[in-house]
Amino acid sequence: MLEPSTRALFVDAFRPPTGHHVDLAIGTTYTLGLRMLFLPPLAMAAHDREVQLLEDDPDEGHAPVDTLALLESVRRYADRTTVYCHAGAIGSPGSYPRLLTFAEDCVVQVLPPVPGHIFHPKVWALRFRRDDELVHRLVVCSRNLTDDSSWDTLLILDEGSHGAGIAGSPAADFVRTLPGMAVGHIAPDRPAQAMDLADSLRNVWFELPKPFTGGELHPLGLIRDGASAWPLPERPDRAVVISPFLDVPTATRIKARRSPVLVSREETYDLIGANAVRHTDVKVLNPHAEAELATDTSSPRSQPEEVRTGLHAKVLVWDVGSTGHTYTGSANATHAAFNGNVEFGVLLTGPRRVCGVEALLPDGEPSRDRITFGHIIQDHEVPNPEAVEDPKLKAERDAALHHEALLKAGPQLTCEDDDNRYAVSLTFARPLPTSPGTTRVRLVSRPRTDRLSPEHGLWRGVHLTQLTAYLEVVTQVPVHGRDDDLEIASVLKAELVGAPEDRASEVLRSYLGSEESIVRYLRFLLDDADVGSLWDDLRLSEADGTTHTRPPVTFEDLSILEPLLRAAADGSEALDRVEALLRDLGINQDEPGVVSAEFLALWQAVWEATGGERR
Repeated sequence: MLEPSTRALFVDAFRPPTGHHVDLAIGTTYTLGLRMLFLPPLAMAAHDREVQLLEDDPDEGHAPVDTLALLESVRRYADRTTVYCHAGAIGSPGSYPRLLTFAEDCVVQVLPPVPGHIFHPKVWALRFRRDDELVHRLVVCSRNLTDDSSWDTLLILDEGSHGAGIAGSPAADFVRTLPGMAVGHIAPDRPAQAMDLADSLRNVWFELPKPFTGGELHPLGLIRDGASAWPLPERPDRAVVISPFLDVPTATRIKARRSPVLVSREETYDLIGANAVRHTDVKVLNPHAEAELATDTSSPRSQPEEVRTGLHAKVLVWDVGSTGHTYTGSANATHAAFNGNVEFGVLLTGPRRVCGVEALLPDGEPSRDRITFGHIIQDHEVPNPEAVEDPKLKAERDAALHHEALLKAGPQLTCEDDDNRYAVSLTFARPLPTSPGTTRVRLVSRPRTDRLSPEHGLWRGVHLTQLTAYLEVVTQVPVHGRDDDLEIASVLKAELVGAPEDRASEVLRSYLGSEESIVRYLRFLLDDADVGSLWDDLRLSEADGTTHTRPPVTFEDLSILEPLLRAAADGSEALDRVEALLRDLGINQDEPGVVSAEFLALWQAVWEATGGERR
């Protein structure tokens, strides 16, 4: 339990049970990194393979790892994966990955029922299928779907026996409400998928993780009832609160018979002041733990108080009598988290010795045989007694609220022919809100020099593969006491109108424009090749002009014949994926492109012999 030596990988949560495949996946996040949108589909397709998320940009001429696997996984799973995120909380991707074309419908922007609050849960509801058998999994974590490097928690709950463990009905209620919070465009099939998953979750029970003996799911903020959902009792025997953010009202109510332990961030303590936490043992992560996951954070933040490194876990642990309680999930120890934000948590209970405060922070001298949470925290002295206002946070909030208001104004991107390219114009269905500073926008596929005012958004000469629904919004806000303005950048998903139907096919052809690339891709589909070595095998030319290190493959090679015949003999669904690929590329006997006529004849014979049309 929160042992630093035990690491869980987010991608492991998407590994289907043996013999199953992912049927539906619905996730939620506060902030979203558009490149990280590729991670769940890639994890689903990889199953038990070792994979690496794409870091390099294929548009820049590099040969990144796993581009074929990434391309196929997004095409295969995007139509059954949906990510709900807070409106205006999508981070700018930097350079534009064309693969986003296949995943546009995956993203749904939402706002919570209570105005002025945020949509903050980090939970995934997964459904796996084997024939007619359905199996569910719930993944509850403190990490957003971003590339941040921070200390977080991850709880995986698998479906168990009916009537034993943790009832899944609260998760069903949570999933059912998600489409109703949507702001802006939502693909027509996504609400139905949420209802379908909610229906199957209704009677599911999840296994309790050992050594806990009881548990409950706690979705928060779904209704405007005004009641606080704060779970910590008024005065437990012992308590530990781990939260990267705190406010004065919540910090002062954290009490216990024995001095409670409070673990947060130095900058958070500086804001609320020493008086608010003087009744607690104040702790922070030690510098070695902070440095272990350090990463580059030079890109602008999209949301106030966004955490990219250091402590990001949110856990409440307390003891009452012989029972230990652990509350984990997305909620910070703040008034807003338990009084209006949409959050998701899990309350677990069990014997105090193994499920309570002592299990997290054992009494006595630290053991050399076991690394505990106590090894990575240290005492901290808060320098200022009183709370202080941070004008920078106010400026960030003003910009974030402005970006939400822009989305609520109904942005629409309209595509029109423009001399063999496209002109994309930005309009709004409702009057534009007043900006707190200076706001500029651009298509995320255009260079930063193409930022324009929202009132005059028009981009000409846009290539078909660069048409996108994603609009970057950058607001520069003056900050009291500072000479320079604060820049906040986020991405809004607009409604894309007039884009040609073959847009996705053109993007696909941009990746698979040669005979060799198609042969490699077909071998990947038929062989389910190891994705970790795909680009070692493919060996595309590097940016410096080096050539292939292996002889190029063609349709005359026998290497594609054996997997094709094996798939035909097995009746493999890989044949359906090959048919879909050729169809999406517009390849047929009349328009073979770079595909040989001999292969197309062979393929047609195999397809007809295996009853492909009937499937």
